[in-house]
Amino acid sequence: MSRHLPRASFNSSRLIRLLAELVAEAVGDPRQVRPAPPPFAERLGQWLGFTDAIALSGALNAKPGRTPDLSLCVDEAQPERAALNRVRAALIASIRGDSSTQSGRARIRLPAQPRLVPEEGAAEVVFSPYRRYYMAHQREIASALGQLRADLRAALARCSPALAQLAAIDGVLDQALGERERNLLAGIPDLLEQHFVRLRSKPATGLPALGWLNPFVADMQAILFAELELRLQPALGLLAALEDAPSS
Repeated sequence: MSRHLPRASFNSSRLIRLLAELVAEAVGDPRQVRPAPPPFAERLGQWLGFTDAIALSGALNAKPGRTPDLSLCVDEAQPERAALNRVRAALIASIRGDSSTQSGRARIRLPAQPRLVPEEGAAEVVFSPYRRYYMAHQREIASALGQLRADLRAALARCSPALAQLAAIDGVLDQALGERERNLLAGIPDLLEQHFVRLRSKPATGLPALGWLNPFVADMQAILFAELELRLQPALGLLAALEDAPSS
């Protein structure tokens, strides 16, 4: 992929920038990339259903149940920071293919590269194994971060009424927006397949017959890292609230 994104927003996530680059390559003209979407608040109003809006209103208007004890936040924050670091490190190691820090997880292996027999020409490489590989990582990320986020909400709820309210709001938003998030991220393998086909059909000059495959794998893993970074944001926000509470 080219590393220049003339139409990407400076404030957009790394995942959005990388996917915008794939789209720009597909259309052949960066000016045809879709314009920026409406503001987040406007889109959020469109995404929340009636029952979701009621649940969110209830969480926003909940009354504090007890007097805050901010000293509890110090005890909660340290183990939760350690847990987040462990989960993040394990997921990064999984994407890199380093099985030594996987904490007992089954390794998600890259598809085996076809062996090239010179007299038979280049072997045909198909995308389906890479789709399965990417989706397996998506499931692993979703499972690990879902549990991490739930644990952080529980820690916030034990800390103080204000943070318990934040945990309740996050729980409502997680439930309300989770399906939309899954549907949007499920489209990434389709964009990767288009990138795969372009590279396979027009390999770079000077590369061997399957020399395009390693750059594709590097691009795919870069997008996985960016997706992990994006999906970590809610957990990082909850942890920041927990760590900042004692000084508030």
